[in-house]
Amino acid sequence: MKIKFLENEYWWGGLSEDGLNMPYGANSNMKVDLCRDAVSNQYVSLFVSNQGRILFREQLYEIVFEHGEITCPDDIVLQEGYGDLRTAYLTAMRAFFPFDGDIPDETFFKVPQYNTWIEMHLEQNQEGIINYAKSILDNGMAAGIIMIDEGWALYNGCFKINQGKFPDLKKMAEQLHEMGFKIMVWVTPMVTCDTHEYRTLRDKQWLVREKDGNPAIRGWWDGYSAVMDLTNPEMCAWFEEKLNFLMQEYGIDGFKFDAGDAYMYRDDDLLYKPMPRGEHMKRFQQLGLKYKLNEFRASYNMAGRAISSRLADRAHAWDHTGLASVIPNTLAQGITGYVYNCPDMIGGGDSVSFETQMDQLDQELIVQYSQACALCAMMQFSLAPWRVLRAENFGYVLETAALHTKFGGGGGICGGDNCKTAAGK
Repeated sequence: MKIKFLENEYWWGGLSEDGLNMPYGANSNMKVDLCRDAVSNQYVSLFVSNQGRILFREQLYEIVFEHGEITCPDDIVLQEGYGDLRTAYLTAMRAFFPFDGDIPDETFFKVPQYNTWIEMHLEQNQEGIINYAKSILDNGMAAGIIMIDEGWALYNGCFKINQGKFPDLKKMAEQLHEMGFKIMVWVTPMVTCDTHEYRTLRDKQWLVREKDGNPAIRGWWDGYSAVMDLTNPEMCAWFEEKLNFLMQEYGIDGFKFDAGDAYMYRDDDLLYKPMPRGEHMKRFQQLGLKYKLNEFRASYNMAGRAISSRLADRAHAWDHTGLASVIPNTLAQGITGYVYNCPDMIGGGDSVSFETQMDQLDQELIVQYSQACALCAMMQFSLAPWRVLRAENFGYVLETAALHTKFGGGGGICGGDNCKTAAGK
């Protein structure tokens, strides 16, 4: 189908990762491929225009904006006559992603979040996390949600604690709660091969399978792993049982749900309930909705739901890979219905970009990144600004954190070993 642009018409939608390219106008030359393998953020199969038009198709598709025309599948639904962008958005929202009134845990919005990824990378450990939390408070920042990233478990698909790194996770959780923090830990639907969990799930046929019936082994940033078949209610129940045990046994409050990207699935996968890969992606977010403290980086057609949606990892850079994309991509999250959004970690969350720059970090970049995030729905730190910034520059960061807390209705910025805020228990 070919659709002519109206006069002065502009379109928004599709991929939040493409926010920097929006809006798409008659002079645009842009292909948006919702089927592409490298989708790593939130996306919807919806576009809306400032001239009150809507394009929607439930399944993934490719759309091209060029030469004053839009080329899209013949079976796409085109709705017209809604006057302006606001009315078109509200109409599409009611039809395709109505908000159910639920929201993620309000702590997400009231105070900053802290992720341990950049400071500790794959070397997550109990002593380091306690010291990181103490440093947050000692440097005058408010307690909030602390996210323990990859490395607390023995391997992917295993929910047993790596006791070499975390000799007493329950005691650590108690200490963090006493300091006023809520705790999230990193989990994925991936399963390390040649392990007890892999063999158990394989034998039960709870893993995604190739057409020949063997478990599908998919490449991702952690190497090669099997993938949980989340169309199977028994697989989901097993996963939830593990998560609930972490909450009950150790005092974990919620989860950072990572991976589950579109490229980890195939439309022809053998599943308990066959479905396109976009729909399979949704099963991961639907599972995560059961936890008020959740975070997702990748999701499909889950706009309007109570998930905390983080932008893809930003580089420590000024250009489109880093700071330049934060506000445009955050706005794209909003216009596609992912309004409970987080603009990634301040200064960047892409650990690779820090490997060669840690000794030459750009102080102004970190300050302006913090300023750009201050009035976003969420604000997340990872790199410790008090460690890398001069006192004057860290003061600017404290001001942005205080401004965020003020608008979020939180308990304010404080200092001292026993500081507690709205995040406290």
